[in-house]
Amino acid sequence: MNEELGKKVVELLRKHEGQTFEGTLEGGENAPFNFLSLIKNVKLNISTNGVVVTDHRERRWFNIPFENLVSVENISDGSITAYHFQYDNNYNIHVEINPEE
Repeated sequence: MNEELGKKVVELLRKHEGQTFEGTLEGGENAPFNFLSLIKNVKLNISTNGVVVTDHRERRWFNIPFENLVSVENISDGSITAYHFQYDNNYNIHVEINPEE
């Protein structure tokens, strides 16, 4: 695990706790797929293995693991706050904060 990237993930997401997160998991070349999860009133559960984005009341969650993480990119622009997490197995997680509903 790259500890610096793990710290960066925590640093980026922690300031948005309590907001709405939209997380999209994108599969790699050999298994292309997408999976979207919308979580309101986010609580972050941080461990040495990753960050679990959860709303316990709704029993919804998704995980951002630190293992195999190769890059963390802030892709925010003037209209959205968003982050992109890339893994060495060609999986990607895209997280948008407070997406329009």
